[in-house]
Amino acid sequence: MDEILEKIQDAISVPEEPTQEEVQETQEAKESEETEATETDSEESGKPESEESESELEEETEEIELDADVFASALGLEDNALDITDEGEIKFKTKIDGKENAVTLAELLKGYQLEGHVTQKSQKLSEDRRAFEQERDAQMTELKSALGQATELLKLSEEGLIAEYNIDWNTLRTENPAEFAAKRQEFQERYNQIQ
Repeated sequence: MDEILEKIQDAISVPEEPTQEEVQETQEAKESEETEATETDSEESGKPESEESESELEEETEEIELDADVFASALGLEDNALDITDEGEIKFKTKIDGKENAVTLAELLKGYQLEGHVTQKSQKLSEDRRAFEQERDAQMTELKSALGQATELLKLSEEGLIAEYNIDWNTLRTENPAEFAAKRQEFQERYNQIQ
């Protein structure tokens, strides 16, 4: 950023306009040195001394007009990347989604800072999302494991129940209907408990 500012200052380096005090000091010095010569010249020309000094000063401090392409080149930009308004304001040409704009350096700086902020937030969000997905995957793995164990226990319990009640139900029903009803009731209750 400092390099850009230095390039801008080098490209713009326009002589400063003298202050009112400096103008007065220059005029006083000229007056004291050339009192006689000035009086003679002003009498001959018919112009007052102060008007002559002001016109000379205006010529010396004439504003230098900047060429946008030269300035852009000094900054290492393309020739048509800058626009200098009539007020002397420098605008940088931008293109976003095919739409061209001209923005000031302050607006570019603000946009850069905003982009940095958004990038940091986006990276943080991406990291949070990755952490969430890892946690979710770990929970899913744990849940699947627990579900697999529960299914296995249910299967073993059912097999144990069937092995315990390894009875020929049809024969028991015909030979001893009361014991059949009692065993069936007992089997059904144990099965419901397992479920």
